[in-house]
Amino acid sequence: MEGIADGVPEGAQLRNPQGMALLGETLYVADAGNHSIRAADLEAAVVDTVAGSGAPGAGRVDGGPALTVSLRSPWDLALVGRRLYVAMAGCHQLWMYDLDSGLIQAVAGAYNPSPGSGGGAGERVADGPPEDALLAQPSGIVADEDGVLFFADSGAGAIRQADLVTTHRVDTLVGAAPAAFGDVDGDAADARMRRPLGVVEEGGILYVADAYSHKIKRVGLQTLRVATVAGSGEPGHADGPFASARFHEPGGLAVLGGRIYVADTNNHAVRVLDPATGLVSTLEVDF
Repeated sequence: MEGIADGVPEGAQLRNPQGMALLGETLYVADAGNHSIRAADLEAAVVDTVAGSGAPGAGRVDGGPALTVSLRSPWDLALVGRRLYVAMAGCHQLWMYDLDSGLIQAVAGAYNPSPGSGGGAGERVADGPPEDALLAQPSGIVADEDGVLFFADSGAGAIRQADLVTTHRVDTLVGAAPAAFGDVDGDAADARMRRPLGVVEEGGILYVADAYSHKIKRVGLQTLRVATVAGSGEPGHADGPFASARFHEPGGLAVLGGRIYVADTNNHAVRVLDPATGLVSTLEVDF
């Protein structure tokens, strides 16, 4: 049942939970519908709200003690040490929740009220220093081993990088500003995506769930080339070889044991890409 309630797992309630991040025995959840970040202690078997007042933020929202700040549709999470970075889709920013101090604040993206929900006219996207950059619905976020953040700026059809450690810049890797959409592989400067959502990094490769292209793509962070990994481009549900497999608006990714796991949203299924065999399968879940 949807709602907002802490406590034991069987009584806890969430609303439209999206991205997650695991630290030890604590699973952090971006509870988008409740505009909150929740923490599930898997050892103690208890769920707590750790950030968000529960009410959606409006206008420019400043940071502060995490439970007093009104968030706006937190969509995905990435851990770097004891810092939890948040793709805050609703206010077009990246935020950071410090697990030790209990404070939360925006760290990239100026207040950007104009982007719409579909990536059409009126989107404003700009690179530059984190405080000046303009984002458009960041929906997926991941950090590499150096703490550099990569995120799917879905409202702009772009894959972007936020280096808050060395260069202190936000830069666009794939996609053009203002927003440009399409299904084009090749050099990152010319490549296009339709609605990138989930991202995961593995060995210098960024894998992307490009929802509206119904594909899983890869971005070489050294080569800066984009290529389709799996998906014919036609919506559907078909297992088999990477090139002919069909997905329907995939939205999330995880890598484990060399395999890529896909939240195939409109098929209500988890799909598995096995690079060793070049085959896509549907994960059978037996409770």
